[in-house]
Amino acid sequence: MAYKESVQSRIQLATTGSTSANLGNTLFVTTNTYFTERMRGYNSITELRDDDAVPTTSNAYAALRLAFSQSGATVPIYLGRREADDVTYTPDPVVDNTTYGFQIEVIDDATQTPVVDAVFINSGASATADSIATALFTEVDVTLPVANVTVVDNTGSITVSADAGYTMNITQVQGLTEAFTTTETAADLLAAITAEDNEGWYYFACEDHTETFVLAMAAEIEASEATNFPKMYTTSSQEADTITPLAVPATDTMGMLLEGGYVRTFAQWHHEADTLFPEVAPTAYNGQFQPTGRTTWKFIQLSGVPAAADLVTGKPLATSKQGYINDRNGNWMGLERGVNFLHGGKTASGEWIDVINSKDWLNDEIETRLLNLLLNNPGSKVSFDNISGKDRVKVVIDGVMNDAVGFGILLGYEPTSIPENTPPGDISSRTLRDVNWVGYLAGAVHFIIVDGILTYRDEALA
Repeated sequence: MAYKESVQSRIQLATTGSTSANLGNTLFVTTNTYFTERMRGYNSITELRDDDAVPTTSNAYAALRLAFSQSGATVPIYLGRREADDVTYTPDPVVDNTTYGFQIEVIDDATQTPVVDAVFINSGASATADSIATALFTEVDVTLPVANVTVVDNTGSITVSADAGYTMNITQVQGLTEAFTTTETAADLLAAITAEDNEGWYYFACEDHTETFVLAMAAEIEASEATNFPKMYTTSSQEADTITPLAVPATDTMGMLLEGGYVRTFAQWHHEADTLFPEVAPTAYNGQFQPTGRTTWKFIQLSGVPAAADLVTGKPLATSKQGYINDRNGNWMGLERGVNFLHGGKTASGEWIDVINSKDWLNDEIETRLLNLLLNNPGSKVSFDNISGKDRVKVVIDGVMNDAVGFGILLGYEPTSIPENTPPGDISSRTLRDVNWVGYLAGAVHFIIVDGILTYRDEALA
């Protein structure tokens, strides 16, 4: 007979944790050729400056700099890449005896083999945009041919594109402004990004403010409602039609978002929308507060985002024009008693942004904690009886409700209820259904109305 120890101890680990959704980080996307991956995170403006792939003159740099300018900005802030068909480089400024060029990495899509070439020229004396562009074209096409790319001399600029089956990354750009073209749709863009990383970000923003793209992306983000990692889309507009009475049907993008009733999209009107990208400022600021539903979006004071101004006069928007933005459930930076802060706080549907944040947090916490309950039962199980099964489910859900009250998301709640008897068919399919709870949103004060009476005091009552 085998020898037995007098005391034996066996320990089973029940420490599995499922992944919670990110409800705070911002992803800003541009069309670019800066890197191969679809998104890259930065924890500070210093990290961004140290990345020589991102020109300081680019929309990407402008938007991320604004995001990092917010007090307590949620990091990392992600820069996303929309697939570029080609890029056109234009010498700017034109200076004699100056270096112009870039480093280009061409990658074979099949083997992922990269080949790096440096393309730099000196402008020489009596330089012109034409002479610089021609010199760059000659360098790429003749002097030091770069394989598997096509370059075109446009007379004053050059256009570079990767051949079929290849991808190019262009960095260390000197003396050139860039302009990209793309045919990648909103659906394909979002699919490519989420395939690479669907868990690290929550707010989606993009430099493309065109009506076609915005409406398409709003529809894509709306569909994330049914996933384990729901998203929100934030955009901005400087369309003149938005600060005029709302037409039916709408003629402006924000009006069309209103008509679409999008719950997961919120837009900001600003006279510098296409160069400042103010939509990243409130998400970078508010994302730091977890759960995000404990905060409101109105009254945020943002760094680097001036009050919305009239497109013609440059003066702060008249209250009537601010009202037109509000009619579209839009958001805007506006002055009130000398203080510049965010007004609105709504999604395109008219729902408060923080209510959607709260909903996402509650749903994610309930699902994550219940999955953890099911995963961490070595040698046991969650059954259909009240003690080892239903009561444990109630405790988990009510625990989320208690936390929501503590965070200020809920004023209170009705405890979780589960029917006493479970139908045999549900037991057979191992499905616990009709688990119900009611939570009472705490809301937030956005307006205060005071009525008072001013009069003289009757001396007889003194």
